[in-house]
Amino acid sequence: MRWQFVLGLLLCAALAAARPNSQENSQEDAEAMAALEALADMDEPEMTDEKAAELQKKWLLRRIRIRWRRVLRVASRVYRIYRYLPIGK
Repeated sequence: MRWQFVLGLLLCAALAAARPNSQENSQEDAEAMAALEALADMDEPEMTDEKAAELQKKWLLRRIRIRWRRVLRVASRVYRIYRYLPIGK
């Protein structure tokens, strides 16, 4: 029981020693706010209608290509199975 009390005191002492003072906190907060403001001030190019249409076309073609790959894969499996069926032999 005593070792738990001593361990708790050591933990409290370590936390008190590790806590930065308020001046360091305010300086770190100021740096963090400056970094956030710099990120907010960056000019981000907005999505134009042309880019949106281009991306939509790109993803549509990709979906079609994936769908046809699946269809061809299934068709080739069916054909391989069909080849070995003893129909009409």
